[in-house]
Amino acid sequence: MEYGCNINADDILITNGCIEAVSLRATLTPGDVVAVESPCYFVLLQMLHNLNLRVIKVEAVP
Repeated sequence: MEYGCNINADDILITNGCIEAVSLRATLTPGDVVAVESPCYFVLLQMLHNLNLRVIKVEAVP
């Protein structure tokens, strides 16, 4: 909300790891936005790019 996003809980899907997230690609369509923790597994970024998904990197808090 601090970034000016207008979303609700039904717009968010949280997964337990990148493989689970990518296996849920049936719920995603090209152009959808996916938030990933940064830094993240580089191959995940490649996979999301190949699926034509938009990626938002969220900085990990140490």
